[in-house]
Amino acid sequence: MKASGPQLLSYNGTIPALGDVTAKPSARTRRTLRVLLTGLAVAAAYYLGMLIGFRLIPPPEVNISSIWPPNAILFASFLLVPFGRWWLLLAMVFPAHLLAQLPTGVPIVRSVGWFFTNSAEALIGAYCVLRLSKSRKFFSVRGTVVFLVFGFLLAPLVTSFLDAAVVVLTGWPADYWTTWTRRLFSNMLSNLTIVPPLVILGQYRLSRLRKTPFAQYLELFLVLAGVFLVSRYIFADTSVVRSKAPALIFAPLPLLLWAAVRTGPGGLSASLLVLAVISIWESIHGRVPISGISVSENVLYLQVSGSMVTIPMMLLAAVLSERRATELELRDSKVKLIEAQEQERRRIASELHDDVGQQLALAELRLAEIKSASDLKPMLDRLSDQLAEISSEVREISHGLYPSLLQNLGLTPALKKLGREITREKNIAVQLALERVEFVSAAVSLALYRVAQEALHNIEKHSHARHVTIELSRTSGTLALRITDDGIGFDAGQVPAAGLGIDSMEERLRSVGGTLQIKSSPNRGTEVLASVPLEQPRLELPQTGT
Repeated sequence: MKASGPQLLSYNGTIPALGDVTAKPSARTRRTLRVLLTGLAVAAAYYLGMLIGFRLIPPPEVNISSIWPPNAILFASFLLVPFGRWWLLLAMVFPAHLLAQLPTGVPIVRSVGWFFTNSAEALIGAYCVLRLSKSRKFFSVRGTVVFLVFGFLLAPLVTSFLDAAVVVLTGWPADYWTTWTRRLFSNMLSNLTIVPPLVILGQYRLSRLRKTPFAQYLELFLVLAGVFLVSRYIFADTSVVRSKAPALIFAPLPLLLWAAVRTGPGGLSASLLVLAVISIWESIHGRVPISGISVSENVLYLQVSGSMVTIPMMLLAAVLSERRATELELRDSKVKLIEAQEQERRRIASELHDDVGQQLALAELRLAEIKSASDLKPMLDRLSDQLAEISSEVREISHGLYPSLLQNLGLTPALKKLGREITREKNIAVQLALERVEFVSAAVSLALYRVAQEALHNIEKHSHARHVTIELSRTSGTLALRITDDGIGFDAGQVPAAGLGIDSMEERLRSVGGTLQIKSSPNRGTEVLASVPLEQPRLELPQTGT
């Protein structure tokens, strides 16, 4: 993306109005400001990540951090911004890199070399992930596998050769392969634990954060707090660790498994980051999990074991997230199918009422004219009665396909009419206890009306009931429809749901956030309870990840 420079305005002999001078910035200007603010935020995060990395260098090392956040922060930033703006991030991060390293005594040649290797790791990882996964989603198995192969393994593996070479070639007294090994596992662990939560958090819009239920935030907080407390207990108390090491190191696994199943890849990576930082921090300060070996070797053990635990957990979280996404898509398709069915019913009902019904009414009028001037009156009377009966049937079919009364007057009048029709046509006494409800959405009204239709159809066809009660009530933000009968009942655990249309009723209610409860037993009648919240939840598909 090219930076926008000042725009030249041609003078046409008129003075700009005051409103033109004080006009709001153009869309292009606002977009440029957003890009610059994004670059500044990334540079600040990179600088802060370097300061944290310096605090996580295990003695006697002086140049190899146990976890190196800057690379992972830049990696995640590349996944969040368009490819054309990567150069801007690099340009704004470079001063932050020098500002953090030069005051510590690092030669400028070595500092520039490390910036090149840090940037190369982020560039290789981000480019491969975007190129091969076709998206930025950690919620798919494909995206997770691509990230593990190229972001977690390949990018650190390649750039660690260059990183170690920079250390050796700039005169630092260090062994090349030892430096390469420690740099490799430091960068691998950083990418594994920092990139996913940053990307997922970066792709969450503010509106989506507001819509997320408070219970989900609470669950994530409790998981992170649990991992923190267990990690502190295990690694902060040297006597505890050394008496049970290394088996006790895996005590947080149940919490990590809970995070993978319940909070997804983002919560899992955040939990692993908490565990990694605490365990490495305590090891750096002498509370090593395994006695008899150096601090650096203990840190290497923690890096390797943490990575080996993380990989299967991330795959598990991706599988479960992909399954949940598939279930949501399937539910959404069912809702759309129901909506399409209702639209088709409405169309057919309209055609029957407006076209066929009117034609039949016109035919009845013409027959009446013919009867008054014909000697074939008996035969025409029978034909007229037959047409009247057909017209009546068409009207009933039209109202049954899509009840116009429901659309015009609301749910309560439509249920009253439905109850009267059952009493008149099926010889079943229907008692109505319907509360007048207003400001109910058309989707909720239609769902409850269809449930009532299906339930009354089942009663007429299967229950042999003589009395039915239909209740509609509104309590504490919930609209409840209860239908009870005194029929023969059934064993709710054995009768197939498809035979009674229960699947259809449940799906209709689920589409508006409602629930269905059916209570029945042999010779004790049946109760159908449909409950719908008046504040309708919106069905959304996951939009986050890499």
